[in-house]
Amino acid sequence: MSDTLSQPSVAPADPSWWFADVMTRDAEISPPLSGEITVDVAIIGGGYTGLWTALALKARKPSLSIALIEAKLCGCGASGKNGAKVHGYWSSLAGMSKSIGDDAALAVARAGTLAQDGIRAFATAPGRDVWWREAGNIRVSASPAQDAKIASYIDTAQRLGVPDSARPLTEAGIADYCRSPAFRAGVFLQEGANIHPARNAGERQ
Repeated sequence: MSDTLSQPSVAPADPSWWFADVMTRDAEISPPLSGEITVDVAIIGGGYTGLWTALALKARKPSLSIALIEAKLCGCGASGKNGAKVHGYWSSLAGMSKSIGDDAALAVARAGTLAQDGIRAFATAPGRDVWWREAGNIRVSASPAQDAKIASYIDTAQRLGVPDSARPLTEAGIADYCRSPAFRAGVFLQEGANIHPARNAGERQ
């Protein structure tokens, strides 16, 4: 991905399950950076943002020399400890429409879809195994207050002309995904996937 990856040769003392799993699979660890180097671009931090930035720069201009410098291990921070969810901003459409307006909210949600498309293309490329599983996302309610929030997802999507981004689920529809007598209403968000976060970070190196 880049010309230099600098990180210590020891794993964190409290790795997430994701990270611990990767470390049992012949993980290659770059030696610590010593001395001085000169590069076109220096990126500080080996989370998803830093890794993705290095990839994007290399794709646009392969001749660039890039140093990605990480204090611990790439992906071992928030990027490797999340809940493995991959999705954009359609679930935030109602809140965004109130705070930044309808047009801007739709623009942000559509930009999130472009990001989702890019992650999908990367994760499903031949030879990569980051456990990509795409099946949408659901939100459910278990109280009257949550009923109102679920309704706001659906009402906003319909009002803004994107009803497929938030489809209502009946109790029976929710049961197709997850059965609980506590669930009262739900919404299916078509944009949603799961990955192995630490494998995803490792594949970017």
